[in-house]
Amino acid sequence: MSETTPLPTEKPAETVFKYFSVIREKIKNEEISSVKIRFRIPDSFLRKEGIIPETIVLKKLVGSAWVANPTVLLGKSGGYTSYEAGVEGLSTFAIVGEKKEGAAASKQQQEEEKAAEEKAAFEKAAAEAAARREAVEQSAKPEAGQAESSKPIWEKGGFGPAFKILSMVGILLIGSLIFLEVMHFMHKKMPPLNLKLPKIPQPPLSGQKK
Repeated sequence: MSETTPLPTEKPAETVFKYFSVIREKIKNEEISSVKIRFRIPDSFLRKEGIIPETIVLKKLVGSAWVANPTVLLGKSGGYTSYEAGVEGLSTFAIVGEKKEGAAASKQQQEEEKAAEEKAAFEKAAAEAAARREAVEQSAKPEAGQAESSKPIWEKGGFGPAFKILSMVGILLIGSLIFLEVMHFMHKKMPPLNLKLPKIPQPPLSGQKK
């Protein structure tokens, strides 16, 4: 049996799973009355292509036409569906099956739905990333209330020129009081000097006797 058979020019109308040829050696085709051929198909292929398992049939190439041979579904096992077909003579064969009605449209719809889901997932991930980045940027900035409260009162702009003038007058008054207290303290603590100044002789007036 060869599975590397060149594809025939005439193809079956159904969906083809595989082409193959049965090679005979030292035996003539007319000497063969009947042959049983067993094969199996992955269930994943049937699902992907939307093929009805009961429609699988083994076709034989006779001249330029494909002739169906009686094919029996044996059962399912290990992810495969097994079949057996009875053929008369050996030739090139094709395992074919019919798709469910609307299977092609359903497959296209599934692909579109998958693409839409992937797009939605990408957009969601991008939105979440943007939200996290914005949250980090906001946490790095001080709150408006905190920034305002941390400023000195004279930088908040809550007082006008009158307050500034009153503040300067108050500072001058406080300075004056401190100066007076210091002077008073020094006056009390320092004893009188009691200095005696020498008498300075005065020159005699004219006309007086010495």
